[in-house]
Amino acid sequence: MDKELVSTLFYGDIEVPVVALKEGSFKLGLLEVKLKPGAKTEVPYRILPELLEKKIVEIDADSLMKLQRLQKIHWMESKSKELSNLEDGFYLKTMIFFRHLKSKIVRGEDYEYALRKAKVLFEDIVRIRLSKISQLAVADPTPSRELMERMTREEKVFYTRLCSLLGEWERGIKEFVEGEEKWPRP
Repeated sequence: MDKELVSTLFYGDIEVPVVALKEGSFKLGLLEVKLKPGAKTEVPYRILPELLEKKIVEIDADSLMKLQRLQKIHWMESKSKELSNLEDGFYLKTMIFFRHLKSKIVRGEDYEYALRKAKVLFEDIVRIRLSKISQLAVADPTPSRELMERMTREEKVFYTRLCSLLGEWERGIKEFVEGEEKWPRP
């Protein structure tokens, strides 16, 4: 996935759970949100980096993602032939979770095993979902809104690009084989 995607509006509206560290406020359009220390809330990703930088909030890791949740998603995904529904922002939240675990390791906390286990589970979830989405696109290279309802934002981009590529290839090969009566020149 394009790393620049994170800095675009693609993730701007995804809510991320945080805990306020100190009193502060931020604006969301015409709405001003005031925070008090210890208060738990969710903030749109588009303002999260600034709030983290100013140390107004920290990620509420327990509400964001847990290793057990990744295990459950992995189990559901591996047992079902269909795509499971993932929460909006699953990949973004997983990225934030990984960064959170890495920051704990940097601070000397013992989270190496949790990070390794989370990475293995995540990579397997991605492979399983990639396989399912690819099979859907191969079966019918016309994107289906119904099928996309069970996909994340990132997967919808992948699926529509893959459908486009497969459809283009299919049309091209049919044209080549069924096309004009003239012999193609080498």
